[in-house]
Amino acid sequence: MDRLSDLPDFLLSDILSRLPTTAEAARTSVLSTRWRYLFPSATTLIFICDRRVSDHFVAFVDRVLLLHSRAPIKRFALAFRDEIAFEIDLVCGWISHVLERGVEKLYFETRRERTANVLPTRFFTSKTLTKLTLCGLCNVIIPNEVCFSSLKSLHLEAVSFKERDSVQCILSGCIVLEDLFIVNYIPMHFPWELSISNLSLKWLTIMGFDSETLRITVDAPSLVYLRLSGLNAESYSLINLQSLVIVDFQDMVFGVEFWIDVFLDDNDNILQPRDIAVDLLTGIRNVQSLRLSSYFLRIFTLFDEPLLEYQNLVVLEIRNSDDECKGGLSQLLRMTPKLRTLIFRWGVFEQLTWDPTEKVASCLFSHLKVIEIYSFDGHQTTQMDMIQYFLKNASVLESLKVRPKKNVQEQTEIAKKLLTLPRESKICNVEII
Repeated sequence: MDRLSDLPDFLLSDILSRLPTTAEAARTSVLSTRWRYLFPSATTLIFICDRRVSDHFVAFVDRVLLLHSRAPIKRFALAFRDEIAFEIDLVCGWISHVLERGVEKLYFETRRERTANVLPTRFFTSKTLTKLTLCGLCNVIIPNEVCFSSLKSLHLEAVSFKERDSVQCILSGCIVLEDLFIVNYIPMHFPWELSISNLSLKWLTIMGFDSETLRITVDAPSLVYLRLSGLNAESYSLINLQSLVIVDFQDMVFGVEFWIDVFLDDNDNILQPRDIAVDLLTGIRNVQSLRLSSYFLRIFTLFDEPLLEYQNLVVLEIRNSDDECKGGLSQLLRMTPKLRTLIFRWGVFEQLTWDPTEKVASCLFSHLKVIEIYSFDGHQTTQMDMIQYFLKNASVLESLKVRPKKNVQEQTEIAKKLLTLPRESKICNVEII
């Protein structure tokens, strides 16, 4: 401990800031008189209450914040696990205090139902917050004035708002927002809607909501990354996504009802699965790198002819899905005239249903240069047919990488089969990895 104690205070404070909780940092106060007052100077304060809110816990938080009156607060985390009750005014006061101290990153978690007024009004006009995470808050009330002038990252998990347009009210006040992460969104008004419009937003993730009556609208001209996961919404309106680079639909699902039901729009017009698919797929027309599951491919079987051409798409990555795959790959390839790289992740290649269209996708003739296949099982006829098809038609293919899932001896047999297959491309290198 002597060598550690020789370090200057600012380094010791930085070390204490890296401990999991402020309670653990406080335990160092028994080491010596010098350490007694070091932990409140840590720039990160983390308080976690996983039982009832005791007088001891309240006194500890009060004491730390009082002793921390001079040091800056970069990160403040307060978590009430399960459905622990607490005094709204007390927590509101703690949040107000750290806002006065210029907190930059704030994490607040609660599972209590009545938390509408836990966030003070001044919270919504913070000039210092750069990252905000809210978890489990219920019926949050948004004031008329919202201005997070420095906020770049906003995470909302299982949060509900009192008013329908609350999410958009927050976003309208986030003038430099770059990252928005929404998990298990809880709409409180029917029809259920989630509208996201922001000029500066670059990364958007929406996860974990399953409702056939949810309507999702995204208007974000600066968006470069979009991930939709676990959703089964009624409609998707994706507009002004001209900057889009990466789209991740690997964990996106459609319920059984999607394939057999019809829906009604605002004017009581009948919508079929194909209509919903058109809005979703045309909204991402500028994507450059697309990540899908084998299950999601089925959506492309809804179109006898290509819906559109993804002129910017150069990388297509397909991963395994727990659900049965029912085709769609050949239809998608006809929509990707400039595709350069095609990747089949572990476990997906043996799942695919291969029914090539009569017309060969143009990307095979002019652009497709790399194909990567993981967990290849050479005993299935469909898989070998697919590889033969790619080698026969991909005239500019440069690399075919295959990773067999069998033992060493079977890998050797698979390699012999693959290396003897005819290739249209004279420069194609077949590699067993």
